Amino acid sequence: MRSLFANAEIDVKEIAVRNANGRLVGSAHIQTLLADRAWVSGFTDVIVDITALPTSVSFPLLGTLISIADEQTSEADSALNLHCIVCENVSLDERIMAEGGEVAAYIDPFHGRSGLASEPDPITIWAPVLGERQPEALRKIYDMLNPQEVKPFLPSPSRNPRRGDELVAHYQSLLFDAWQVDPRGFIYADERDPFDIYRQLGELAAVYKESLSPLGTAHTVVSAHSSKLLSLGVLLAAFEHNLAVAHVEPTAYSLDTMAVDFETNELFEVWLTGDAYVET
Repeated sequence: MRSLFANAEIDVKEIAVRNANGRLVGSAHIQTLLADRAWVSGFTDVIVDITALPTSVSFPLLGTLISIADEQTSEADSALNLHCIVCENVSLDERIMAEGGEVAAYIDPFHGRSGLASEPDPITIWAPVLGERQPEALRKIYDMLNPQEVKPFLPSPSRNPRRGDELVAHYQSLLFDAWQVDPRGFIYADERDPFDIYRQLGELAAVYKESLSPLGTAHTVVSAHSSKLLSLGVLLAAFEHNLAVAHVEPTAYSLDTMAVDFETNELFEVWLTGDAYVET
């Protein structure tokens, strides 16, 4: 950054993911960092690169910035332009092994309607976005939620046309033996379009809320185990529709760099909010 912007003022602020006791504190640090709204409102554009950010940081960071942008738009004539960029490489994602991760929990502040006293026994629908090498995280989230129904999302269309089939084969025992997923219940989302899964998650939550209303309150929970681009769509749906986001934060990652094709890197930019979306 300093070599690119040699004449610019660069202020580096550190965000710790965990404290000395191993407790997740990234969200709290982000809230403190952005508590001074004037600090953000001094800019016309904010760009967030989530390529290397863990989910426990990228979700609260982008969620807080979207809230700030919405507040600024409602209070002033000009809008804060929020951009998200990500370098996507599916072959790289497939070879990252998450290690550790003790318990499943909701990412702050994406708790949805969980824990509300007025809804002590909701009907839980879990929508995991499947990706490679995540069996332990999936098991822990399932055990935490004990959902009444599981609606898995698969990447399709995908750069690898068989990726969805391979994921089903990889998680066959979990999907069909442990969770009793109906083979007709899979939902498919474009691997390269975060707005596709954003739209489908919103529709899924709305359909369950309406159809299950005679029986109680439908509580839709999402979890992202796939690429950063699909995770961005999950974030947008959770923010707009007040969905809970379940997550198991790894303590470390390993990668077989010899098997990664770095030539397939693709850079994406998503304009999340700002002047392009303001009514004239």
